[in-house]
Amino acid sequence: MGEASPASCAAATVGSKASNETEIIAELRFIDFPFSIFGYLSGLESKSLHGSQEIFTFRTLQSDKRLICILPSVMHEDVRSIMTTGEITRAEIRRPAQKRSRARFEAILDGAERLLEAFPPSAISIHAIAAEVGISPPSIYHFFPEPHLVFSALAERYLKRFEAGVLTEVPQGIESWQDLQTAQYRAGQKWFNEHPAARQVLLEGPAWSSEIRLQDLDSNFVTAGRSIELMTQMFVMPEIPDLHDRLVEVIVINDAIWSLSIHRHGLITDEMEEQARRARIAYSRTFLPEYLPLRADRKTAP
Repeated sequence: MGEASPASCAAATVGSKASNETEIIAELRFIDFPFSIFGYLSGLESKSLHGSQEIFTFRTLQSDKRLICILPSVMHEDVRSIMTTGEITRAEIRRPAQKRSRARFEAILDGAERLLEAFPPSAISIHAIAAEVGISPPSIYHFFPEPHLVFSALAERYLKRFEAGVLTEVPQGIESWQDLQTAQYRAGQKWFNEHPAARQVLLEGPAWSSEIRLQDLDSNFVTAGRSIELMTQMFVMPEIPDLHDRLVEVIVINDAIWSLSIHRHGLITDEMEEQARRARIAYSRTFLPEYLPLRADRKTAP
């Protein structure tokens, strides 16, 4: 009995016809089934027979993509079990407990951050980070089984810094909610322009990483909550249904314009921030009254 042919996989856009999927697979049959792809899959979608082989379609972390895999009728049972049950374990960051390991963990992130100041994420590999830090690639894989997890850890770092810095500031000289909103976002613009690596990861990262997108949305929820706290401190607030959700939507609108500015100019320009300001205020006027009375006892310090 001869050896079974290797499994092979190819990515396909949702909506591809079965014949096209088969052609894609045929073109990439030389690719052995990579175990590392399990970190990018979210579940088994369908299974079908194609001659003596089985074709599996998996959902990926990119909503518009599917991974099409063709398996021989005889293959390692462990792999078949994972693929047929859809029990896929996503790779996760291994967070160190010991002081020495934590120092190495942070050094890896520091090295990746330095590289991000000169290169886009797509040009940064584990080997490049290892060379920058002066350690071996396996030392990085020990903490980050998949390369994208390095950027996910950086996103976590930057979001904590943003929340601890920008979100704790209390703007002065505020006379209206429009003033407050503008002051908050201008502080954010300044922070991102001073931190190019964070700019790439947090404002452009959601476009190429679903994990960073989820982290960003969680942070948006925190940011919106902080905005409500400040508004409550400074203004007499009426009852506004779903205010938290509406303010999250304002952040999403703003980030889209800021991301476009970074794509065009490499930073958030004053001109693009002005466009973002107009969009923020226009949308906010759909749920906020034009005028909110200032509180007589309004707080000017945290």
